Amino acid sequence: MTIRRPIALVSPPFWYAVHGPPLALPCLAGFLEQEGFSVDVVDLNIRMIHDDELRRLALEAARTRLDALEAKDRLSESEDSEYKALVRLFVTTGTRSPKLQNERLDFFLAYFEPLWQEGISIPDLDRIAREDPRCVYRERLRAGIADWLAPDSLALGISVACAEQLLGAFALAHVVKEMMPELPVILGGSVFSLVKADVARQVVSLPYVDYLVRHEGERPLAQLCHALARGLDTGSVPNLLYRSGDAVVETAVCEPIHLNQLPTPRFQDLLENHYQEPVRIPVLQTRGCYWGKCTFCDIHLYVSGSRSYRHDDPARLAEQIGVLQRKHRHKSFEIVTTAMSPSYARRFSQALIDAGTSVDWETRIKYESQFDEDLFRSMVQAGCR
Repeated sequence: MTIRRPIALVSPPFWYAVHGPPLALPCLAGFLEQEGFSVDVVDLNIRMIHDDELRRLALEAARTRLDALEAKDRLSESEDSEYKALVRLFVTTGTRSPKLQNERLDFFLAYFEPLWQEGISIPDLDRIAREDPRCVYRERLRAGIADWLAPDSLALGISVACAEQLLGAFALAHVVKEMMPELPVILGGSVFSLVKADVARQVVSLPYVDYLVRHEGERPLAQLCHALARGLDTGSVPNLLYRSGDAVVETAVCEPIHLNQLPTPRFQDLLENHYQEPVRIPVLQTRGCYWGKCTFCDIHLYVSGSRSYRHDDPARLAEQIGVLQRKHRHKSFEIVTTAMSPSYARRFSQALIDAGTSVDWETRIKYESQFDEDLFRSMVQAGCR
């Protein structure tokens, strides 16, 4: 039975997903819909990249700050660094009207660079998100929330894939709590699997964050939403941090779901956004890494449980791509993985060829001798570009 109150899932600004939707949102939406929920998915990152009023506000705030710094007789070390960053902003991105998403994104990343230099801790980021006049997210978020957040929403989930999104996520959560104080705000995303436990506890201690999901989110988020819908205790929900009085409760980490059990991602609302060409639909091939021996790599921190490497069945993945191609009339795909193994590439390519699926796709590999000419020819025949 569908639970009528919708769940809003949001990707906050700003990060580099400009050629297609961030994969976390459609994966979570597909799983939640399978569990009986209705879901609204919103890519605020790409929306705000295109927000000309936000750009105007940023330029106005940057000019005000630059004038204030230039009026000083002497600058501190941090002020000098901020001054140089603002000069670079106007010299490199502030004097032209950007056409491509990459150019628009570069402007906002350059604008927020000084704030990032100040926001080196969770308390600093919190202060900037709530109070700093240079954090021009707030005004635009407040003005636009009614366009995408239903007043009867069951919960708001904010997916943070990288550290650059933290300031936008905090500003969004703060504004939502001001406008809808009873709405549960849930933070999740891969960045929270990388931070230390005390940092995670600092995040969930913020007044506008109700729950923090660490590691893989499909099963924990669904269980949390079921508990919220029924007014149940959340203590049995895995992978969760939340406040209880003055304490922070951290629940047990669950065994992650196998990729073969995940439904087809739900993209329909997201693909209406103006992504940069060539637009690629992302599909998930693996979590973890088949190699898993690189000592510099942090991929093991993203996954939980005993199955550190899992992959979708090659034939099932090929079938899923065919379904998405027919549903959305789209030909270009990104196979999301740390590295596709030679054996998987061979079986996946053959599955696409056998099914007669005509698509273009790209992925990542680790160079190995098994990637020989015959395998590359097979991959090209299957659409690898």
